[in-house]
Amino acid sequence: MASTRTDYITGQQTPALLGTQVVKTENRISLAVNPSVASDVVQALKIPAGAFVTRVGVLVITAEGGGLTATVGDGTAAAGWKDAVDLNDATGGAHSGPMYTNDLDSGTDSLGEGKYYGSADTIDLTMSAAAGDTAVFTVWAEMRLIERRA
Repeated sequence: MASTRTDYITGQQTPALLGTQVVKTENRISLAVNPSVASDVVQALKIPAGAFVTRVGVLVITAEGGGLTATVGDGTAAAGWKDAVDLNDATGGAHSGPMYTNDLDSGTDSLGEGKYYGSADTIDLTMSAAAGDTAVFTVWAEMRLIERRA
């Protein structure tokens, strides 16, 4: 039975400042350490309230070795950031597999132009109808932290 998995985001995420109020955060997910089952929702990144997320991406480090795909979204749009990520494709090499990112227009990915999160949420990968036990990939996001003033 599929479930929403929170065990991937505990203590793993590493934020870093790119400039004034621009934050890049990433999390490496290893299905070899923490396997997924068919249709699992893997919560990969925590997004704080008041963040405007502009880019989300997935870099495949180690291929699954079998057919495993995922969509990338959040709590309200399961495929909002990217509608198809092939977790069995690491053809870019040992540390440079294919980079899947949201297209920067809403014509291709519904959140392509970014999204403001008024309340905390997560960036999620919804796994396909296959289990995963080998793939390693990094999920990343770029966001602006917007200060709310009363």
